[in-house]
Amino acid sequence: MDNNAIVYALSANKKMAIDIVKQLGLKMGESEVIHFADGETIVENNTTVRGKNVYVIQSTCPPVTERLFELLIFIDGLRRASAKEINVIIPYFGYARQDRKVRPREPITARLGSGYATKCWGKSHYRYRSTYSSNSRLFYLSHR
Repeated sequence: MDNNAIVYALSANKKMAIDIVKQLGLKMGESEVIHFADGETIVENNTTVRGKNVYVIQSTCPPVTERLFELLIFIDGLRRASAKEINVIIPYFGYARQDRKVRPREPITARLGSGYATKCWGKSHYRYRSTYSSNSRLFYLSHR
């Protein structure tokens, strides 16, 4: 058991995170995702992470943009709380299919999402596996 590791699940992968924590004997961090009436979101971390290795498990399943923004907000909070290392595990990245331009003047949304994420994560690590496309992984690597 690693006493320096904490695993978090946001709103998308709670069951998966609980299974991982049980299997590996790690500590589950406490967090709360709050949605306000006007559509704003706040993600509160209720566990001390200073000097800890943190693992966050969050897919961007529907509603995709909401799940991605939850992750960005939470990672920003972990960085400000002085986590030693932040590892992000994304079992499903919802914008992976938008990894290239099909028509002129069309955005490459996978690159946009990964750009925001890596700017927020800084020098943190991510684990991303897509059954659809390997191109999105290149976007993450190019933003490091």
